[in-house]
Amino acid sequence: MKFSYKITAETGIHGRAAAHIVNMCQQFNSDISIVHNGRIGNANSIVSLVSLEAKQDDIINILIDGEDECMAYDSLKVYFKNNF
Repeated sequence: MKFSYKITAETGIHGRAAAHIVNMCQQFNSDISIVHNGRIGNANSIVSLVSLEAKQDDIINILIDGEDECMAYDSLKVYFKNNF
């Protein structure tokens, strides 16, 4: 499963934001990645997410694959909408 999201937060995905994403994604057994400008970041790694350099108004794609992908998809869509 996948969805796209336009980052609205002024700070984009920086260290603290990446840590929050990692904490959220670690609740699921599915493999979760974030793609930005052709680069893939592991959603379980703060360094990987920060290295994507996703800024305000950038579009990211969230890819989810695994046994609980439907639950992760629903939760992450709400999470990104409310936080980024």
